[in-house]
Amino acid sequence: MYLPFMRFTGKWNRVFWALSMSCISLFIQACGTPELVEAPSVSGDTWDDLRRACIDFTNEKRADMVIDQLERWTAAEACSDSQATADLNSDVAHGNFGKCGEMAQNTCPGWNADSTFANQKSVMLSCLQSMWEEGPGTPYSSHGHYINMSNPDYQRMTCGFSLKNGRLWINQNFQ
Repeated sequence: MYLPFMRFTGKWNRVFWALSMSCISLFIQACGTPELVEAPSVSGDTWDDLRRACIDFTNEKRADMVIDQLERWTAAEACSDSQATADLNSDVAHGNFGKCGEMAQNTCPGWNADSTFANQKSVMLSCLQSMWEEGPGTPYSSHGHYINMSNPDYQRMTCGFSLKNGRLWINQNFQ
């Protein structure tokens, strides 16, 4: 679109450019450097970024132990979300275990969270770190979360999420 009043040539072009740069400089001085914000997912999956962070965390821990990386189990994501919602509503950890075809499950049951990605990611990483710190060792009941995350027999994983009334429920399903 051509707007005659926007056409600057020669000297006026340089003046306009200098004024523009001055305005930007003044804005940065007054407001500070703009923060970069992680872009939201464009896949249509509202939990996509958290799913990636969930599997990345687990794969980083496995890499430290020279254990093969887990594949993202995308086919079970919707089921895992449904499972997390059912567990949250019944307030029973592992209450729907096995319904998505998983062989093992870790659960972050109802951790306090708000609706922002940054907060949910922080809450999730805190929960996953606490599960990782359980191991290694026996008895299994005291180290089961760690054992699931580090088990080289599991080849894929998904994380299911549900948020209700400030409570974030996460099911980490392994196969």
